[in-house]
Amino acid sequence: MQEFDFETEFLDEEPIADEDRRRLVYIPVDKIYPHPDNPRKNLGDLTELAESIIESGILQNLTVVPNINDSRSYEHLIDGYDKNGVKYSDAYIDHATKHTFDGSYTVIIGHRRLAAAKIAGIAEVPCVIDDMDYRTQIATMAAENMQRADLTVYEQAECFEQMRLNLGMSTAMIAAKTGLSDTTVRRRLKLCELNRDVLKKVSERQISMDDLERLYKIEDSKRRDEALAAIGTANFAATCEKALADQEKARMIAERKQICLSLGMTEISKSAVNDNNRYTYVCYCYSEPFRENLLEKLGDKDPKTLCFHVDQYGNTSIRKKKEDTVIAAETEEKQAQANEKHKREECANALSEAFALAYRLRYDFIRRYHDSEAKRHIADIMEMAVEANREDCQHVNMELFCNLNGFSETELEASEIPSFDSICERTGAGVYALMLMYIYATIGDSPRLRSYITNSWHARYGEYEEDSVLRVIYDGLCKLGYRMSDHEKALMDGTSELYYKKEDKPNDGT
Repeated sequence: MQEFDFETEFLDEEPIADEDRRRLVYIPVDKIYPHPDNPRKNLGDLTELAESIIESGILQNLTVVPNINDSRSYEHLIDGYDKNGVKYSDAYIDHATKHTFDGSYTVIIGHRRLAAAKIAGIAEVPCVIDDMDYRTQIATMAAENMQRADLTVYEQAECFEQMRLNLGMSTAMIAAKTGLSDTTVRRRLKLCELNRDVLKKVSERQISMDDLERLYKIEDSKRRDEALAAIGTANFAATCEKALADQEKARMIAERKQICLSLGMTEISKSAVNDNNRYTYVCYCYSEPFRENLLEKLGDKDPKTLCFHVDQYGNTSIRKKKEDTVIAAETEEKQAQANEKHKREECANALSEAFALAYRLRYDFIRRYHDSEAKRHIADIMEMAVEANREDCQHVNMELFCNLNGFSETELEASEIPSFDSICERTGAGVYALMLMYIYATIGDSPRLRSYITNSWHARYGEYEEDSVLRVIYDGLCKLGYRMSDHEKALMDGTSELYYKKEDKPNDGT
């Protein structure tokens, strides 16, 4: 394939006289077809443009190219490359094959005008016939469409990918031709790695590059598609956080399994680890550094005689298989109690993770809240403070307040609580934003329900329990513009599937 020299082809090309290359004619609309590689797939509402054409006619010529009408060009089409060695897209090959030797034309500039003219019932439209090769067609449409504000990021991404793959253009070449920065071009090209069908559906939403950077961190394609489908909605941040948390947890579980296997242990199933008839308890390990912690708990026990199971939260149970002579059958009632206890523990663990995720969303909302917005909502902020006081939340969590203002855990451990002046100097936040952070710290938000901290029925059984403090927090944040995800709503109203069902709770007198 012939190498594409952008400087020669586009920047230093000598202009060709109109009489040698271009001519203005009126062409019937039924002889003109849209270009299959036009970056702009959605032409938008054409009603107003059609009415203008009816009233004033077409005030700007279309630019078209003649479809293939000679055998030499047709041979190139069949081969899939034009005379300069540039590869045709599959869509273009299909389009050109249908319209060879029929005296028709393809639009390069003026797709909306052509579509509106058909709606207006115009029989012929003024056209400049240009003899562009395929590479020039793509580059011209790209440059013309990049000037339109309503071109979606998905359409830009497809256009750039075509310029890179079909035309052999580098990122720098595309940036120079379209007038966009190298960074913007690279980011748009990276969009092509996402699921095209899902991206096309959500491309009309307001999508920021920060949102897309979050998506790229999700390694599992199915989870990434789920997050992409939620982009631009209140559920997007929660979906991303959950996917990334699960991703990190899966990595941690795999590492812990590998450590146990490398020590010579045998992996057993979830049901086996709870079978007290066949296995005896040795130890339980969940802390980091995991290997060192595990070896310390094992002491002088031979790992090769032991079994292990890593649960879905990374907690590792070490068991030893009983000798046949000491295995005693347990009663059905005791086994059922053990299973129920394990089920309750799973609910408690799952709820702990769920509330930690919800807390991260609330914390991030407060940390990013602008001073101007805080000033506008000062009455709502003070209302939140009063309602928190009614719930007996009167102790400022200075660690939380300092974290919101950029002080790390290490800095706080190494020195005293920073002064107000040092906090203002570090964060640069305005007084109203600081007031919001301080009130939020006064309420004392945490990754778990307050009732979870106590040894309550809720904490032991993972059942739903109304939490008035969290209700104050969410009521206040929503007045400030916070959008609760479905995940958080279900935790607050008790409909989350993570809660243990009361009807399943054993009547064991505990």
